[in-house]
Amino acid sequence: MGPSASILLPGELTKDQSELVATAIAAISYDKDDAKFLVHSTTPIGGTIGSDSDLLWVGGPFSISFEPVQPSTYNFGEEGDDLQRVSEAIGYLPTQEIVVSSWSKNKINHQILGEIVLFLARSLGGHIDFNGAVISETFGVASFGSSKTGQSELMSSKMPGKLYRFSSKASYENSSYDEDEWQVCDVEFMENWLMNEHFHMIK
Repeated sequence: MGPSASILLPGELTKDQSELVATAIAAISYDKDDAKFLVHSTTPIGGTIGSDSDLLWVGGPFSISFEPVQPSTYNFGEEGDDLQRVSEAIGYLPTQEIVVSSWSKNKINHQILGEIVLFLARSLGGHIDFNGAVISETFGVASFGSSKTGQSELMSSKMPGKLYRFSSKASYENSSYDEDEWQVCDVEFMENWLMNEHFHMIK
């Protein structure tokens, strides 16, 4: 299994939004069934991956699912509801998520995944949940921290956009980087992260 990420949304998809997602996936797919699809190009959704003339597909397989956000999924913290911390950070309470997963960990699938979730987040007005931590001090990110109450903090970095980090722990007093943390970003951050030399998604 390869990397995956989720698009957090403030409400259920409308009929028009559902059709937009279906149309986008169909436009980039070479072969699609009810469970998985192969990608021949991301250029129809503004991506950078184009299909080689000798290849029918360049990445995959991928899968996509639509799920309600379960508060219990985010209840990792020692001092309350982590989903509430997410909502305070991004400005709304996410109630639905679109989960996009790659079934291969090849480098090109990281790029394709990133471009798919960027398009969906931009088109649907959502945020991207990396389901893990994509950036740490390893990549030259400025110092960051969290309060003892476990409130989310905006992580400053050299890239434009907003990246929020959350943790199953109430504070970071004993460590500057928590291996159990996960990060959520806005569209602007994802646009720049895709162009960063350290770009990767979480598997």
